Amino acid sequence: MALPDFSRTARAVGGEKMNRDKWPLAALGFLLAIFLASGILFLPLPPTRDQGIYAYVAWCWLGEWWPYQFAFEHKGPWLYLLYAIFLKLSKGAFWGPNLADLLARISTVSLVFILARTALDAKRAAATALFAALPLLAVFSSCWWNAQAETFMMPLAAAGALFAFLAATREQPLTRMIGAMFSGACMSQMLFFKPSAAWLSLAILLFLLLSAEKNKWLAAAVFLASLAAGIALWIGYFRLRGIGREFFEEVVLFNWFHLHGPRKPFLKLTGMFSRELWLIFGPALLLLAVGAWRALKNRKQPAMALALLWFAAAL
Repeated sequence: MALPDFSRTARAVGGEKMNRDKWPLAALGFLLAIFLASGILFLPLPPTRDQGIYAYVAWCWLGEWWPYQFAFEHKGPWLYLLYAIFLKLSKGAFWGPNLADLLARISTVSLVFILARTALDAKRAAATALFAALPLLAVFSSCWWNAQAETFMMPLAAAGALFAFLAATREQPLTRMIGAMFSGACMSQMLFFKPSAAWLSLAILLFLLLSAEKNKWLAAAVFLASLAAGIALWIGYFRLRGIGREFFEEVVLFNWFHLHGPRKPFLKLTGMFSRELWLIFGPALLLLAVGAWRALKNRKQPAMALALLWFAAAL
């Protein structure tokens, strides 16, 4: 039996490896500390028009005045439920929804780091977390963007992508099926923040069909079954409350009308590359062409395929 090497060289190599493994975690901890410090400063932010509407619907729900029946609003029910929970916690003060917003942003950066660490490596995980954190710090810490549906959708998006990656790449059949199931569950609940989550659901389904190394059809079927079960739970709840029609008209029909608004789709797409996008993402946009080219070049790798499909769904 070979004895372990306790020489100075072996200890030095081991120490270097440990340091390489530790610094990405230290970088993530530093990012989260910045979020925590800035979030505490922004907890007293007052609501603007949108947040006031969400808070009103939440209070209606707490008083058993059901959303979509006693208040017209076209966001998904999870947004109002989250507001109701945190307004109850804060006894009506708006630091409650702002705290939920802070937790969502911290969770997003952490999950993006875990996803990149799982799919790539520690160094690129730290860089990915940094690029995810920059717009969340620079833009979402404001009255207008605080506690919006998009903020609360992001942890579910990252978690759904992480579970989908596990479903596509892991050897153990049980791990793959659990990954597909949890990915579908995340996507189903993300839909009930905002229906635009349907695009990411479609992207993940395509990812499983294109990149799953084994039993791709079974993984896709489990994903769809979990997605359908999550949707059925909410539809069943509102039918039980007798407001299934109101829910359908406000969340499905109105949002379909909202999607086909006065601007043509091409103008919407070009409008995304306007001044606001540069203000949000800044130098990261300059790396977009390089990143897209490398991802296309290596699109057969599951990590690159997932990145491309997620990017397409986001557009």
